[in-house]
Amino acid sequence: MTRFLPTNRPMTIMKTTIRTYLCLGLLAAPGFAQEQKPTSPAFEKALAVEELEHDLKGAIKLYEELVHAKNTAKEIKQRTFLRLGLAYRQLG
Repeated sequence: MTRFLPTNRPMTIMKTTIRTYLCLGLLAAPGFAQEQKPTSPAFEKALAVEELEHDLKGAIKLYEELVHAKNTAKEIKQRTFLRLGLAYRQLG
């Protein structure tokens, strides 16, 4: 007596389709996740003084000028405050 066993063909196709879409989604995710951060030449200069020249006092001066400037974007001011705090922390 043989039992009737249903074929798993529809289930196999569905699993393969789900795996394919999942892999495609994982491959595309890094491109969507990387958002361009706003920046300005003054911020880049202060960052270079801090990180490349290791001049914390000079970087603090540039960061403070950037914070007090009226035309600085909100996102840049936020990043500047963070870098300013980190520079003061390193300075002691």
